[in-house]
Amino acid sequence: GVVAPAFFQPPVPTTAGGDDDDEPARPPSPSFQETTRTEDDTEEALLKVKCKFFSKTVATEAWKDHGVNHLEFLQERKATNGWKRARVIFRNSIGKAVMNAGIYANMTVQVVEKAAPDGSVKKNGVIVNLFNAVEDSAKTITLIRLGKEEDVLNLQRLFEENVKAMSS
Repeated sequence: GVVAPAFFQPPVPTTAGGDDDDEPARPPSPSFQETTRTEDDTEEALLKVKCKFFSKTVATEAWKDHGVNHLEFLQERKATNGWKRARVIFRNSIGKAVMNAGIYANMTVQVVEKAAPDGSVKKNGVIVNLFNAVEDSAKTITLIRLGKEEDVLNLQRLFEENVKAMSS
């Protein structure tokens, strides 16, 4: 009979030296690991929104741009001393906290407006004094710019409601 050249022969399955069997099991990728965030048990996010924030330590300084961040307004689920403590946390694109500050009694909230070319005025941010736990609780004048006026109003309301609850 005619023998086919070797390159036409089907490959012979080998049992020896199989790489897959000897390799130890790899741990699951970090992105698939179950993350237990203790904050979720004690706090709830009342607002989650993308923002751009700026800060300065004294009013005469120029604003320092911290870029686009994710803001969460968190409040304790259970009241302590008659009120639920609240805080704001800003996380950068990789999830690192760049600002973490508690809401405090008598805190002032200033809404910032921007005039549009058509002459209308739109609320586009708030200015608050925050004590940033990420930077040794240094007092920081913070400008939080938001894309939607609705988000500005929600953030203003959350700050004011929580300050009022603590100040009364």
